[in-house]
Amino acid sequence: MTEISQHGVQLNAGALKRGAWVFSIGGLIALIGLALASKELAVAAKRYVDQMPVPPSELARQGLTKGKDGLNVARTAAAAGAAASAEAWRKSTAAQN
Repeated sequence: MTEISQHGVQLNAGALKRGAWVFSIGGLIALIGLALASKELAVAAKRYVDQMPVPPSELARQGLTKGKDGLNVARTAAAAGAAASAEAWRKSTAAQN
């Protein structure tokens, strides 16, 4: 057991090494768990897409063929949401004063 002493702080080098090993092994186990969970999520997403009545590529194609109409609907919805949010913020600020 080697002790390192510098300016009154004493460290046990053996304990530090053991801690580093345990930390490394824990990190490796966490990475393996992350990889397994990610794989399962990817499989579930693929299963979900395979069960869709209309494939995502077809939905995207339909959205593109709508052209400006589809884009205008999205812009209108976004503007309405932003206006409602701003109005709610104004009312809450006025109620606090």
